[in-house]
Order: sequence, then C-alpha cells, then structure tokens
Amino acid sequence: KASRISQDLQAGLTLQRLLPEFQQLDSDWRLLSHRMSQTRGLSRETVDNIDRVDRLGREMEKLFKMEPQLDRRTLLVELSRLVSSLGNLVDELEVDANNNNQVFELIVDARKLGQQAVRVQDMVLDQYPYPQIVSEYSRFGQMWTRMMPRLRLIDSRYVERSVRNIMASDNTLHNLLWLEQQTDRAHLTQVADALMRDVDEFFNRTPLKLLLHFQDVSAVLGTASDFYGTVQNIKDCVDRTEDDQTLL
Repeated sequence: KASRISQDLQAGLTLQRLLPEFQQLDSDWRLLSHRMSQTRGLSRETVDNIDRVDRLGREMEKLFKMEPQLDRRTLLVELSRLVSSLGNLVDELEVDANNNNQVFELIVDARKLGQQAVRVQDMVLDQYPYPQIVSEYSRFGQMWTRMMPRLRLIDSRYVERSVRNIMASDNTLHNLLWLEQQTDRAHLTQVADALMRDVDEFFNRTPLKLLLHFQDVSAVLGTASDFYGTVQNIKDCVDRTEDDQTLL
C-alpha cells in the first residue's frame, strides 16, 4: 500500500486525491504497530524498525494535518458485538434472578453498561475525535471492572459464556483503540477452571467404545493424555500465579 502511494505521488497525483489512501495507511499501520507492541520476544532490530515507522507516521499526520486514523468501520462492528453480548448477559441474569437483590443490581448495572457501549458506538459513528472516544470507552472499562467480581459469583454457564464474549470484544476493542491491555488474573483463573471442567466432562462422557473406530488407538490415547496434561499444567500455573511469560 505504501509503495502504491509512492508510485501515485511520482505519477503526479495531487495530495488531495491521495489523502484517503494516506488515512487508510495510517489506520492500518497504527493497528499493526499496536499489536506488535503487545508481542513478546521481538528482536531489538524489529523494535527499532517499528519505532522508525511510527515516527514517519507521526510526521505524515503533521504534513496532512490529520488526526490519528481509527478503523471506524471495524470499531462499529465490534461495538455492535459488544452491545449484543451485553444484551445476552441481561437476558441470562433475568432468568437467574429469582427475587435475588444482588442479581437485580447486576441486571441494572449490565443495562447501564449496554447504554455506555451504545454511547461509544454513536461517538464513533458521528466522527468524534479519538481522545473523546477513548475517554468514554475507558469509562466503560471502569464500569466493567467494578462489575466483574460480582458476576463471578453467579454459578451459570450461560452467564460465563456471555462474560467470555464481552471479554473477547473488550480485548479486540483495546487493540482497535491502541490501548494497553492488562492481564485480568481473576478472569484468567475463572477461564482456567472452566476449561479444566469442560475437559473433565469431555473425558468422562467419551465412551471406550468410541475408540474402536480409530485405527491407531495407542496414538489416540497418547494424544489425549498429552492434551489433558497440558490443560492441567495451565491451570496449575494460573493457580500458582505464574508470570505472563511463563503462561505464554
């Protein structure tokens, strides 16, 4: 994309005509740069090259007098997923309410979260500046962080599923908004427990008769044993609160 823009410049195309291409290039690079900044184990040379392109990008923004370019279309799609997942969470909580005041409070807070997510969505649609969008999304993040510990007390797989979907959208939106992501240890513990529980259930429900349909039963059993051991090791590492690098 950068090469094509360079060729168009040499061919004499006006900067005004090339501005949309520059904006898209800036948007694509910022997302890629942020994702690489979250990646561990990059060489010093790679990091230096990323920094160099970042500087060139900032110079380009100054030359065109343009703000950092968000991928607004992808943002809107992911925000729609987030709003939908929050709606599903409300529905699941209403099923489990049973005159429970704590659950009723969670329903009210989940609805407020949905309203805040819609507000951010509207700001993206209305072309609000990046700092204002980030400010409103940070407010959403603070509300979600306060709500998470109370949601973990709800014993419902359907609620867990909605929480996982919200967390997935939140991670994606952090990347799209170039925000640093912090490891949520409590959520990681919950996910590890759920994974171990699902694997246990799968192993308990798989009949030996099923193995008769496989040609190399020994290889299947060996793979199953390795997989179970890997999942168990992940859960043990999370329980021991190992550092992020060890978990990776």
